[in-house]
Amino acid sequence: MPYTIPNNSCVGCDNCRPQCPTGAIRIEDNEYWIDPGLCNNCEGYYSEPQCVIACPTNSPIPWQSKKGRCKIEPRDASSLDLFSNGKNNPFASAIAIWEACNVLGQRTSLHWETDEDGYISYSRQVNQGKGAIAFHIQDPFKVNDKATDIAAIEALDIRAACIHLILQLTLQP
Repeated sequence: MPYTIPNNSCVGCDNCRPQCPTGAIRIEDNEYWIDPGLCNNCEGYYSEPQCVIACPTNSPIPWQSKKGRCKIEPRDASSLDLFSNGKNNPFASAIAIWEACNVLGQRTSLHWETDEDGYISYSRQVNQGKGAIAFHIQDPFKVNDKATDIAAIEALDIRAACIHLILQLTLQP
């Protein structure tokens, strides 16, 4: 479970930040905070969280997840081969599935463009502009051929695409 720093008890001594092996402790607007996506209780580095040991006021405390959308649950890391850059995080595959559902549900209303290779693609920025996700339509009978005509989007069979997506995700190692 990640830790958090309640700023009403933090004296701003900066003892904790250099001790964090994952770089999860940040300063924003002169307030310290711990990124729950990076904090792992120093597992694999130390037997106990170093921020707690270094803090003179014992300010870092275990983070209690909120109910609803903000709740963070432990998830397995996504398949590395799902992403071209090989990077992932516990929510990375959820972004790909979410966007795939948008493509399937909104097909022609999305902003499709021709990429540099001449193929039709839908892409958008993710992770606050630090990354991008792109989709191409593939000819179902010619696996190596991507669609070059916008008519392929109108003819997209949602049922077949959903089954293909489910099979791809379940067959991932």
